[in-house]
Amino acid sequence: MIKEYVNTIERMCGKYSAWQIWNDFISVCAIAIVNACDLARAPEREERYLQIVGKYDKKELEIFYKLLAKLVADLEKCARQNILGEVYHALSINSKVNAQYFTPYNVSEMMARMTIEPIDFKDEPQIVSEPTCGSGVNLIAIANIMREKGVNYQRNVYFVAQDIDSLVAKMCYIQMSLLGMPGIVIVGDTLSSPMKGDYWLTPFHFIFGTSILQRHKKKQKQETESQQKESVVHDSDWLLELVGIGR
Repeated sequence: MIKEYVNTIERMCGKYSAWQIWNDFISVCAIAIVNACDLARAPEREERYLQIVGKYDKKELEIFYKLLAKLVADLEKCARQNILGEVYHALSINSKVNAQYFTPYNVSEMMARMTIEPIDFKDEPQIVSEPTCGSGVNLIAIANIMREKGVNYQRNVYFVAQDIDSLVAKMCYIQMSLLGMPGIVIVGDTLSSPMKGDYWLTPFHFIFGTSILQRHKKKQKQETESQQKESVVHDSDWLLELVGIGR
């Protein structure tokens, strides 16, 4: 299956390198998804979208659309995989200088299986964060194990992903979006500040995500009041501010 993606990209090479074609494909897909839901920021991203598609002829763009349709079908058939991450490595365009060696899916799933307890998520809003998300393999594995253990992550879990590399962050965004994961993907340096950088809101952020965050904030407030503390700054306050919910 991965070979089909790789062969398609390699056949397109010539005028542009495999890295450039893959970067353009990922950017086009990510923008198409986000502009369908994040209307406030759509105009600037639409301009970037038109710049990219203007580089390719009609036949080449049809290949992009078919690849996206294949990705949707493959993830629907089996969500327990990191398709975009595997293709990225198979094309040998991962940045070895930045040590981009993604965790194999089966390893991520094993870690998720060892750490997730359904009782911790039952009907309670939670935030799951991955500060160096890459293509999102750890978050994908977590979502799959949650579903297996009866946790409705679409209604009760908010996923926060961040990576300094814009390309892999958008790969993560696409897969999170197609798997119906409420959340945000931030492009920026986690170590400097989680609030600095471009960010991408998944479609399910707008469906259940804001409600999850509001419920999570309410839960934190109740816990604070029960402990009789006068002033507490919670670790999710920056996230609420970033997505416009406020404190």
